[in-house]
Amino acid sequence: MGLADRATQPASQLNLARRRRLELAKVLALEPKVLFLDESIAGLNPPGQQEMVALIRTLAQSGLAIVMVEHIMHVIMSLSDHVICMAFGELLAEGDPHAVAAHPDVIRAYLGDDNE
Repeated sequence: MGLADRATQPASQLNLARRRRLELAKVLALEPKVLFLDESIAGLNPPGQQEMVALIRTLAQSGLAIVMVEHIMHVIMSLSDHVICMAFGELLAEGDPHAVAAHPDVIRAYLGDDNE
């Protein structure tokens, strides 16, 4: 997890990216079959986002099933095999990430409608 050099440092003194890694390490120690991530990339700077995406990709490639709630589109597009897009609890579209991103209901909900 890239934290060995901080093993004696209190978690409260870790930066946000390292705290996220620590949270993930604690969960992985339980050997889950499915990993649920909720906004795990939010608040990270671009290098921190890239590191977390690479880590999540490695976990997925190892065979771990991952369910993510995320709003950062480049993260969704780079990590996802299947996307479910919702707005106000309603399903807008699901399937291939690129198809979902191009779906008219998704565009209308998240980018607005020029006619509104």
